[in-house]
Amino acid sequence: MKEFTKTKNRIRKCSHTLLHYTPSFSFKSIFTKNFMLIFSLVIIIMLINLNIFSSQLTSIFTDEINTYNVNSLKQLSQSVDTVINTCENITTTLASKNTTEIFMNSNKYNLLYPDHSSIRSELINYISIYQYIDSIFLYSLESDILICESDTQNQILEWFDYKDYTNTSAISIYSQFKYDNFPSVITVLRPFFDYKNEKFIGFIAVNIDTFKLSEMIKSEKNLFSFFLVNNNGNIIYSTVPEYLTQNAQNINCLKNYYKCDDAFTAIYSDKDAQYTVNVKNSQFKNIKYISLSYMNYYKDIKNRTVSYLLKNIIILILCSIILSCIVSWHTYKPFAKITNMLSVSYGKGLKNEINELEFILKNIDMVINKNNELSEQLDERFKLLKQANFFSLQSQINPHFLFNTIDNIRWLAIAQTGTNNVVSQSLFSLAKLLRTSSNYSGFFVTINDEISYTKEYVNLLQLKFNHNVNCLWEIDENILNYKIIRMCLQPIIENSYEHGIKPKDAAGLITVCGFIDGNDIVMTVTDNGIGIPENELKALNLRLADNNTTYAEHIGLNNVNQRICLIFGNNYHIKISKRDDGKQGVTVTLRIPQSSDFSDNLS
Repeated sequence: MKEFTKTKNRIRKCSHTLLHYTPSFSFKSIFTKNFMLIFSLVIIIMLINLNIFSSQLTSIFTDEINTYNVNSLKQLSQSVDTVINTCENITTTLASKNTTEIFMNSNKYNLLYPDHSSIRSELINYISIYQYIDSIFLYSLESDILICESDTQNQILEWFDYKDYTNTSAISIYSQFKYDNFPSVITVLRPFFDYKNEKFIGFIAVNIDTFKLSEMIKSEKNLFSFFLVNNNGNIIYSTVPEYLTQNAQNINCLKNYYKCDDAFTAIYSDKDAQYTVNVKNSQFKNIKYISLSYMNYYKDIKNRTVSYLLKNIIILILCSIILSCIVSWHTYKPFAKITNMLSVSYGKGLKNEINELEFILKNIDMVINKNNELSEQLDERFKLLKQANFFSLQSQINPHFLFNTIDNIRWLAIAQTGTNNVVSQSLFSLAKLLRTSSNYSGFFVTINDEISYTKEYVNLLQLKFNHNVNCLWEIDENILNYKIIRMCLQPIIENSYEHGIKPKDAAGLITVCGFIDGNDIVMTVTDNGIGIPENELKALNLRLADNNTTYAEHIGLNNVNQRICLIFGNNYHIKISKRDDGKQGVTVTLRIPQSSDFSDNLS
């Protein structure tokens, strides 16, 4: 009782809240529209699905039954064909043996082979191997002797029929009752002919136990009947016992089908039932397989399915009403809270609005206008932050405070010798390089100027290492006037020397290439140094792709890479790879957009 009271109070509270939020909108309210939309969609979908299901169910059942019957018949026919083929091979094997030929040609007065124990042992062996074989007979007409694994000759000849099947040299397959009792056996009989004298002198017969055959193929007897019929209509085997040894012409459900072609399918109806008939040829001539499937069973399943579906649809309709209310309320509840909050915050009621959404949109539009003003101020501050970050990074390789001192030392070196010397030349190159790095007039220089500055650094390397470091420049003249970020090649060449050529302890070659690739300018620096292992190369490229982090190693590369990303975005960065020609060393690739008028104003 307490739980019922609590539930009643919750419903009353929910109704009161709903009426509090929706009086101004009535049927225009989002809640009402959502409820009608969800409920209508659920009902329409159910009706459409019911109509489609009802119209296609019969067709689906028929197709599934036909497919099942065809596949089942195929499996059963393969199993039975395998059994018959095995029995036929046994008769062939026995007929080819020399002992069998001697036995067949012996007579009761002059037995050429009086001991039959070896033949009988072989028959027992076959029966023990193949559980579905009932018995095997060898019969000699000349001696009137029958060899089998157990029964006496007279007992066997009382029930075994062979005379109608020895007038041809072909193997015969037929059924007969053993001692006139159930189950029957399927006999595979091979006549034994004396071709020299052109006469029948005996036979070899293998009898299949139909009871064990039925257990092996496991037919669904209540829903699926299986028949093995020859061209004369004689039923050799059937899962329906009363049809054994009968003729298909005398059975209504079979008489019109046993002469049909392979892979034949039809529907047969009588007063009481309806069947699906499937016909398949055996691999043996003059034999067909026929299956009958009882359709009324599947119709009962269909009717029960439709009845069950209708009951569930009624339940689903009731559930859909409840679900529509719950979903609509939970969907509407945030709108209700927002409209109530906006009404209190901005002092504007809901009476003049079309619905809650219209009211919310108008207030959002007002907030967006205010946010746009704040966004413009934020963009300006972010631009200044990027410029400050760029100058901070560039200052790592801008030791301009050393420029004046180095220039003074250079003049002192000239004064000591009275002319230029190796020291003064080195200091001149270093001073020129530092002048470039300390120049804050802009972020970009032409590629021609960048190459000129970089050559001064190469001169320093060559002077230091007695020209054991050579640099080859392969620059497309068409790119010389395009812009590139200042001081980007020197750190890369320095990295190639420090990490590639210097550990090699031998003369090195650095090749600098520049060319146009689509809308981009590509600069590559290739060395013949010691190279980089594959795992370290992959890790280094991952660090370069993460331009938000600075690492202690490869400071110059990280510096150039971060400046490229800051200016041109994350789609442009340095990439390191093995040499294309497969030789030892690495290639550093720098790619920037193609332009001759970059602005020094970062944005």
